[in-house]
Amino acid sequence: MGALAFVVLASCGGGDADPPPSQVVPQTISFTPPADATFGDPPLPLQATASSGLPVSFDSVTPLVCTVNGSTLTLTGAGTCTVTAEQAGDATFAAAAPVSNTLAVDPAAQSITFVSPGNQVLGTEPAPLNAIASSGLEVSFASTTPDVCTASGTTLTLLSAGTCTLQALQGGNANYSAAVPVVHSFEVEAALLAQSIDFPSPGNQTLGTAPQPLAATATSNLPVSFATMTSGVCTVSGTTLTLVAAGEYLPPQGGNATTLPLTR
Repeated sequence: MGALAFVVLASCGGGDADPPPSQVVPQTISFTPPADATFGDPPLPLQATASSGLPVSFDSVTPLVCTVNGSTLTLTGAGTCTVTAEQAGDATFAAAAPVSNTLAVDPAAQSITFVSPGNQVLGTEPAPLNAIASSGLEVSFASTTPDVCTASGTTLTLLSAGTCTLQALQGGNANYSAAVPVVHSFEVEAALLAQSIDFPSPGNQTLGTAPQPLAATATSNLPVSFATMTSGVCTVSGTTLTLVAAGEYLPPQGGNATTLPLTR
């Protein structure tokens, strides 16, 4: 009787039950936000874990600002970097909801190295201006003393004697902040340039006649003055020659800060 009862129960589903169908287990991701950074900083490690214990992968949503390789974040520009942590799940665990974090990437600072041209001599050709920015961006130059010197590109032009003051400038871009300008001042010394005078001779004169006005030009374009070295023979007032007696007249030209006096 007992054996028969066992057979009847087994045919009705009694005894050992079939295993229940498998169920997918949910999981979540814990993603530590990366700290804000500055463009040019070294790569940053990313840290995230899944409640399942499965490995978490990362992806950058903003590749112009940051990229991801494995769990390493590399900064490619200034701006807002957005990174997503993902876990796709497996036969036991369902895919986790992605978790995104953002960090601010600030523009990098830069500095300028500007070599002073040194003191200059008016009338000479100065060397090209030389400056570099730590960012590698192009440096521009500006003169704050345009009466003494000007700058165009890397060309320095000397205009007059005095103190020349130049600024080296780099205004920055999306990835670099503007550099602090670097200023150099130097002296531009006057150079005494040779000159000559073209003085047509008034020719021989006859005492008692009215001579023509004196006329002369200097190659420096400075005004020419007249003076007599034979006051007993003739006198000069402005460009007017007055004859006193027979003799010879020679006009000097005294020069200025940049021009030598005429020697005869």
